[in-house]
Amino acid sequence: MTPDAQARRIPKEVEDTALYNKVADVLDAVDALDDLSLYGQVNVDLYRTYRDSGVGFYLGKQALRFADPVTAQNVLDEMPESWRNREDIKVLEQRIAARVATRPGMTYANVKGQNAQGQPTDLAAMVKPGKYTLVDFWASWCGPCRKEMPNVVAAYKEFKNKGFGIVGVSLDNNLDKWKEAITALDITWPQMSDLQGWNNAGAKLYGVNSIPATVLVDQEGTIVARNLRGEDIKAKLSELLK
Repeated sequence: MTPDAQARRIPKEVEDTALYNKVADVLDAVDALDDLSLYGQVNVDLYRTYRDSGVGFYLGKQALRFADPVTAQNVLDEMPESWRNREDIKVLEQRIAARVATRPGMTYANVKGQNAQGQPTDLAAMVKPGKYTLVDFWASWCGPCRKEMPNVVAAYKEFKNKGFGIVGVSLDNNLDKWKEAITALDITWPQMSDLQGWNNAGAKLYGVNSIPATVLVDQEGTIVARNLRGEDIKAKLSELLK
């Protein structure tokens, strides 16, 4: 639901509140469609339309956060040097570089952590030759993750005997809540975390800045898709596991 304009929290970078509410209404409506690719592209389009306005910097940051990595890099290259020298933009620049390095067509990057029993593990030990592996970034405290999990569970049940596996990478920082969520959400595939929340090393390595987020890896360790959600997971697996 689009928040009431009067109740909406205005980001500190916004200098034109009326225009912000206009573009925020558009973004809220697109966000409700639950299409990450479309959401990212709309952010870019709005930025390029209003970059010289009182919401330009805010929209630029949104574009860097949500556009596909190649487009985000192009947006970054277009930005004034004074913007690019800001610390918050430099943080986003690092995330974009991580996303470029882990985009489809690239070899997956290993992630280290511990399982829910406290034993050390890593992604390399769980990405099996001959299987497609979905790396699922989530957290027990993340409402959209919990809403999405039944789709992930359904895909796992349908394809687990056809050459498909999942590895959960949790951005939790509370072990007990993480373990409770694993049980409550019927998660039966391997899990790992470093219990560092948004400082999760794996999330940084893959440039994850919102969850749920997924990375699909093929039998040879090549990334074939990112951010599959809902029925798109099953559709992609049906295509690959004919």
